[in-house]
Amino acid sequence: MLSVEIEPEFAKAELQIMSLGRLLPFVFLCLVLLSSSSFSQSPINAKLARVDFEGLAKLTPEQLLKTAGLEIGQTVTETLLDAAAQRLIDSGLVKSVGYRYRPSGNQAVVTFQIEEAVSNQHRALFDNFIWFTDEELTNALRSAVPSYNGVLPDSGNLTETVKRALQAFLTDHKINGKVEYLPSTDLSGRIDAHVFVIRGLHLPICTLHFPGTHNVDELKLMKAAQEIVRTDYLTPFH
Repeated sequence: MLSVEIEPEFAKAELQIMSLGRLLPFVFLCLVLLSSSSFSQSPINAKLARVDFEGLAKLTPEQLLKTAGLEIGQTVTETLLDAAAQRLIDSGLVKSVGYRYRPSGNQAVVTFQIEEAVSNQHRALFDNFIWFTDEELTNALRSAVPSYNGVLPDSGNLTETVKRALQAFLTDHKINGKVEYLPSTDLSGRIDAHVFVIRGLHLPICTLHFPGTHNVDELKLMKAAQEIVRTDYLTPFH
């Protein structure tokens, strides 16, 4: 759900109009329509000075500002703010959002009223990213998804955002694989993990070791598991 409230600076104009008696309703209506039309169709030469968020419980303003795709200093338009609000909803982090706009000279303050989504979340698993630790992957993801904390909502498009971020991370490290997203489900079909896997690379298992064995000879275990040597590495999830 999206709601919009615009707060133009009409204080001085209203004081002058009050002395016009019966012309007040007509003149004030024209001013409102003119302001709304101008805001919808073109910039109003105001730069984004600050973005506030109301109604937050678990999320932080920094997380939502990044998710909304807004940057301080942008020229404010209704199209810009509508797109930012839609990105918040699409993320799956937010159930409903409204915003109000307040200009002050050549700057603007935008306030988003947020209702956080109450949705199921499950852990993110990185299958055959054998070159990186989980910590390295988490740090890379947080630059693109500040709200990432090891779990992802089952609804929304954050899994797609994570997939793109992982793909860019591979490209930066000159790894020519393709990242795919595969939701893991239980027997009832419900999601129990969000799995990301690299396709298009041959990653054979060369050898096996069983550290920590005491009562069983490691050589016997290696021989019993020999059939998986030379097969592609994949992570067991359960």
